[in-house]
Amino acid sequence: MGPVRARRCGIPCPHTCFPSRIDASNGWEKAGVMRLVQVAQHASDLQRAAEFYSALLSARYTAVFDPPGLLFFDLDGVRLLLEQGAPSSLLYLGVPDVKRTVEQLKGRGVEIVAEPRVIFSHDDGLLGPAGTEEWMAFIRDSEGNTLGLVSQIPPASPSRP
Repeated sequence: MGPVRARRCGIPCPHTCFPSRIDASNGWEKAGVMRLVQVAQHASDLQRAAEFYSALLSARYTAVFDPPGLLFFDLDGVRLLLEQGAPSSLLYLGVPDVKRTVEQLKGRGVEIVAEPRVIFSHDDGLLGPAGTEEWMAFIRDSEGNTLGLVSQIPPASPSRP
């Protein structure tokens, strides 16, 4: 397969598809491009979930509506909705250093489902910064959901242990 080239998708709108690049000065609304606004995650106990996610994200929730049982966090412009009626989702959260984050979470008693490991090397920059390795680990949240933790970091130098 040759290099990936941008192409028109056939949908009557002004954007170019794959790879998707949006001019921040125009904004997605003006370009006619969809963006992720909200994701929902199951939470049986809103108070317990609020405490867990506040600690994990190092952020306070932005809104709570109880009843009907809705708790929101702002993840860099994307709403995370924790709700009793929502299905379980597999969310991947970017962290600066997945190994350090997992060690900190272990110290707080969080269940580690899978230890950190390299899952991909970004040679071409298509799915992450070129020249980095993608590390992932998986944890269990307070509600029994699995969460992925992701870091894209330069590979270790051969001289470092």
